[in-house]
Amino acid sequence: MPPVRIVHFSDSHFGRPSFAPASLFDKRLLGTFNFLVRRKGELDERAVSRLYERMAELAPDIIVCSGDITCVGEPAEFAAALDAFRPFKALADTSFFYTPGNHDAYVSNSRCVGAMAAACRFLNPPGCDLPGDGFFDCSIQGVDVALIHLAHPTNIFLSSGTLAPAVKVKLDTWCAGDKSRPRVLVGHFPTRRADGAPLGRRRHLKGGQAISSHLAAGTVDLYLCGHIHSPFTRSFASGSLECCAGSLTMKHVYSIVDIDSTGKMTQRYENT
Repeated sequence: MPPVRIVHFSDSHFGRPSFAPASLFDKRLLGTFNFLVRRKGELDERAVSRLYERMAELAPDIIVCSGDITCVGEPAEFAAALDAFRPFKALADTSFFYTPGNHDAYVSNSRCVGAMAAACRFLNPPGCDLPGDGFFDCSIQGVDVALIHLAHPTNIFLSSGTLAPAVKVKLDTWCAGDKSRPRVLVGHFPTRRADGAPLGRRRHLKGGQAISSHLAAGTVDLYLCGHIHSPFTRSFASGSLECCAGSLTMKHVYSIVDIDSTGKMTQRYENT
C-alpha cells in the first residue's frame, strides 16, 4: 500500500448563542450560559483557518474531525462550522470524515437534530447516513475507515456517550471481516483517560470496552477521538493506537498520523 497521512482535529466548538423560546426550556439554556460566561473567552476560531493554511505543506490523504463542532447544537453553530470547514472539504472531497460529538447531539429539538444530520451529509462521503445508521465504513486511500456514532442527548449533568448494542454489532462485524488494509475507527469519545484509568461517570463512554477490546486485539489499528480537550495517545501491546486530538480552538492542537507502506503507524501533535 502507498503511505497514508491522516490529519485529525476535534472539538472546535463554534458558539452562536440562540435565545429562541424553545432553547430556554432545555439543556441549551445551561450550555449557552456556560458559553457566554466561560467558554467564549477560551475559544479561538482562528485556529481553524491557521490549520487550513498548513494543509498544503502537510498534504494529508485523509482529514478527520471527531466531533463537537458546536457548543449547544444550534443550527447557526452548524452553519458557522460548515463555512469554516468548507475549504477542508473542497481539499479532501470524499476523504473528509466527521462524526458528531455530545455538543452536536446536545438536545432532541428537531431543528438541531436536522442541522446535525445535514452537517453529516455535507462533510462525509456519499452514502454516509450518520447519525441514522450509527455506523459507516468505506475503503479509501489504501485504508479501511469506519465512523461510529456515540453521541446522544443526555440530561444537563452528563456529557457522556453510548455505544448502542445495534451499533456494537456493526462494529464487531466490520472487525471480523478481511483485514488486508489498516483499520481506522473514528468516534467522539475516548475509551479511557490518558493514564488508562476509567473516565468519570459524567464523561464516560458506556460500552467503550468493546472498542478497547478491538484495539487490544489489533482488529482496529487506530481509534481517533476527541471529547477531552487536552490531547493524548494510548498505545496497545498489539501496536494499535487510541489518539485523542484535544481541542483545536481551545488548545490550538491537532494530530498527524502517518501509516507507511508496511502498515506501521507514527503519530505526533502540532500546534497552530
